[in-house]
Amino acid sequence: MSVFLAVLFGFFIVSLIFYAKSLRRFIAHRRRKIELGESIYGPPTFPLIGNVHQMPLDSYGFTKYLIAFTNEAVSKGHNIVRLWFGNGLFVYPLNGNALKEILEDTREIKKGIDYDFYLQWLGEGLLLSHSEKWKKQRKMLTPTFHFNMLSVYIDAFNKHALTFTQVLNGFADGETVTDVYSRAGACTLDIIAETALGIELKAQNNENQEYSNAVHTFNFCSFKYACNPLWWIPGLWYFFGYAQQTLDSVRILKDMSKNVIQERCKIYEQERQASISETNPDDQVTKKRKAFLDNLLEMQEENKLSFEELREQVDTFMFAGHDTTAHAISWAIWSLACHPEIQNQAYVELIENLGTEPERYLTTEDLNRLKYLDMCVKETLRMFPSVPIVQRTLKNEMEIGGKIVPAGSVIDICPIMIHHNEKIYPNHERFDPENFSAERIRARHAYDYIPFSAGPRNCIGQKFAMLEVKVVLVYILRKFRLSSAIDFNKNVGGTETVLRPKLGIPIRLHKRE
Repeated sequence: MSVFLAVLFGFFIVSLIFYAKSLRRFIAHRRRKIELGESIYGPPTFPLIGNVHQMPLDSYGFTKYLIAFTNEAVSKGHNIVRLWFGNGLFVYPLNGNALKEILEDTREIKKGIDYDFYLQWLGEGLLLSHSEKWKKQRKMLTPTFHFNMLSVYIDAFNKHALTFTQVLNGFADGETVTDVYSRAGACTLDIIAETALGIELKAQNNENQEYSNAVHTFNFCSFKYACNPLWWIPGLWYFFGYAQQTLDSVRILKDMSKNVIQERCKIYEQERQASISETNPDDQVTKKRKAFLDNLLEMQEENKLSFEELREQVDTFMFAGHDTTAHAISWAIWSLACHPEIQNQAYVELIENLGTEPERYLTTEDLNRLKYLDMCVKETLRMFPSVPIVQRTLKNEMEIGGKIVPAGSVIDICPIMIHHNEKIYPNHERFDPENFSAERIRARHAYDYIPFSAGPRNCIGQKFAMLEVKVVLVYILRKFRLSSAIDFNKNVGGTETVLRPKLGIPIRLHKRE
C-alpha cells in the first residue's frame, strides 16, 4: 500500500509541475497578448467583456460605428486599431499599406473565428477550409473561373438578365415603387445554377424565395451570435429562438443543395450514357466546363470525394456565387437610381457603343468598351462592398502597420472601413465614379480598394462576378430609367456576412421610349 501511495504521490507531483508550467506559459502568453493589444489604438475596455458593451446590437449601427471609428483613428494618425470581444483581440488595418503583410502572407490564411458559425452549413468547402486542404480545393476549382470561360458563361448571363428585365417590366409604370432586392437575388441564383451547377432553377419564375430567405436568416443569426457573447450561452441562444431559426435555415439550404446534386446527377448520367459531347473531347473549354460540379461527381464516383464533401462545395458556390453578386447588383441599381446624372452618362455610353436594341445579347468585347459603367460598378463596390469583413486568425506574431500583433489575434480585413477612410477617399459618403479614373487609381495604394480581398485568398470568382454585374446592369439601363424618392444615404448597409440594405432597394422604373 505504501508503495502505491508513493507512486500516486509522485504522479500527483509530476502532474502538478506539468500543469504549473502550462499555467505559467498561459499567463505569460495572456500577459503578452494584453500588452501588445493595448499598444494598439482602441477604446477603453471593461474587464471580461472588453468592448462588447460599446458595440451596437444591430448590423446597421455596427456599420456606422466601424466607419466612425476608422475616421476618428486616422484623424489622430493611426493606421491600425483594435477591439476586444471578451478575451479575443480583433485588429483592424485601416489602409492598404497596413494590410500588405497579412494579405500577401502565404502562411497566414486561416479564417477567423466568426466563420466557425458557418461550418454547420458550408462545412470545409473552399470558403472555410485552410492549409493543404484549401490549397488542393483552390487548385481544383480555379479553372472554372478562368478568363477563357467568360465567353462560355456570358450566354447564361444574357438569358437570365433578360428574364430579370421582363419580370421588372410589370412594375415599370413610373409610379409604382418596387423593391428589386430579392429579385436580383433570384436572377443571380439562376445564373450560378446554370453556369457552375449545370441546372435550370427558374428561381425568377418562383415567387417563393425560400432559399434566399433562408440565406438572409442564417446571415442575421450569424451576426447576432458573433457580436454578443451572451448568445454563446447555449440556454439563451435556444430560449430566444435563434437556435431554431438557425437550424431551420440550415435544413432549407442543405435540402436545396441536395436536390441540385440529385438533379445534376440524373442529367450527368443521361449525357454520359448518350455520349453527348458539345465539342472535341480534347477541347480545353469543354474540360473546363466540367471543372466544377461534373468534375466533383467524377471524383465521387472514384471514391475521392464523399457526398458530404461534394455537398459542401455546392453549398459554398451557391451561397458565395449568388448572394454576394446579388448585393453588388442591388447596390449598383440603388446608386444609379439616386444619381440621375451619373445614370444618364452611363446610358449614353451604352447607346454610343451598343446601339438601341434593348435585347441584343452582349459579348465580352461589348462590355470591355463600357469604361464608365465599369467605373460605376467599382464605385458601388467601394461604397457598398458585398463582403464588408474578411477575417484571418494569426498563427504567429506579425508586424502590421508598425505594431506587433500577437499570435491568436483575429485580423479583420474590412473593405467597409478602408473604403470609407477619409484620408484615402475624402468624400467617402458621396457616390463618385471618378474615384476610378486612371489618375486617382495611380495615387492610391493597390490595397486601398479590396472588394474581392487580395492575395492568396482573394475571391476566386471576381472576374465572373464583375462581368455578371455589368451584363445585368446593361439590360436594366437599356430598358428602364431608374429613380428613387428616398435620399441616397438613408439606405444604410448592415454589416452581416454581406452588406445588407436596410430599406431593401425601393425604386421606380420608367420604360424607355
